[in-house]
Amino acid sequence: MIRRWDRYLQPRLRWGLAIAAIFWIVWLITCFAGHGNRDANGQVIGTDHAAFYTAGHLLATNHGATLYDFPDLTEFRQKQQQLLQVPQFLDPIRNPPFYAVCYRTTCGLPYLASLLIWTGIGFTCLLLALRLLEMPTSSVPWVLSFAPVLATVTFGQNTFLSLVIFALGYQCYRRSLPTWAGVAFGLLLYKPQLLAGVFFWLLFTWRKNFRVGIGIAFITILLCCISYFWLRIETESWLRHFPQIAQYNKFEYYNVHSIRGFVALLLGKSPYLESTCNVVGLLIGATMIFLVVRRFPHHFPIQFATIVLATLWASPHTMIYSWTLAIIPAGLLWYHVPNLRPTWRVLFAIAWWTFWLSTPLTLFQQRTLGVAVQISTPILAWCTTMVGIALWKESWNQDSNWINR
Repeated sequence: MIRRWDRYLQPRLRWGLAIAAIFWIVWLITCFAGHGNRDANGQVIGTDHAAFYTAGHLLATNHGATLYDFPDLTEFRQKQQQLLQVPQFLDPIRNPPFYAVCYRTTCGLPYLASLLIWTGIGFTCLLLALRLLEMPTSSVPWVLSFAPVLATVTFGQNTFLSLVIFALGYQCYRRSLPTWAGVAFGLLLYKPQLLAGVFFWLLFTWRKNFRVGIGIAFITILLCCISYFWLRIETESWLRHFPQIAQYNKFEYYNVHSIRGFVALLLGKSPYLESTCNVVGLLIGATMIFLVVRRFPHHFPIQFATIVLATLWASPHTMIYSWTLAIIPAGLLWYHVPNLRPTWRVLFAIAWWTFWLSTPLTLFQQRTLGVAVQISTPILAWCTTMVGIALWKESWNQDSNWINR
């Protein structure tokens, strides 16, 4: 069956590039056809960048204490609307204050100029990540055709930074520099939920990888010292409001592709249900890593692919742009388990189409029915399961020569 579908797909793959190119062009047209900081649809261009841009302004004017004044965010809201000239708009920052410092460098520029600079930085991080993952230049068009990658750019998000940090940690570990790998992974503290997979991996392999933990501990202490001595007021505010920050759910759930999002769209928002989904996601992530570490103890590319996939399932806030990180397991499996490329091609094509279709389909259901089924969650869960089954079957094949790499 897989071979048949693979033969059907191969001559039609370039259609995907053409379809993705159309989406990129349409997005650019809507941006240029807009007015001020809004596109032709009235949406703020690079919406989430507004949160970082506003945070940079408040830090630069010594109003950092108002960054995390959840749930009201009165001064933050006023400043953001003043900067963007968009009434009734609010996009808060939830990252730790040491990350907001980065945006002081461009807060003196007009909003769109700041967005353009950080978009350029993002693309640089993307290309560097592909290089660190040892993916060839020919993979770039396929990466750009992935819907979460376009979402990262259109949302003005920082997922490319997370991507290059993961890739740097991977390359350090591959070069037998575990402490430096830990230092790299520790930089993900700007989005602490992204350390879930690394945490479980260390938990199950601590005897072998304790130096990775030392590296993470070092960078954690360093960032805490920077935050405490340089950004004391902001750090205390972030810690004080952390429960409200973690529970923040005033975003569009049709963009959430996770267990939590699936349940919230179908059954409504509920703190109890969302907490339960978060626990289920963590258990799924931990189980994935435990099984792979046991079966593939000497194959780090497969372990790392699982770490990233498990993180996406374990994170309580996996938006569509977060799935940009799926580039890592896709690339590692494609180049390090070449025996299964027909299987990967079919599964990757299914996931590719799922992301392009699921968000608009969910939005349509939500607006017409009031409830929605985010089809990406069960389909991606199936794809993840099939990846595991394929690896498991292939690992028992006596002719396989990749198992101990």
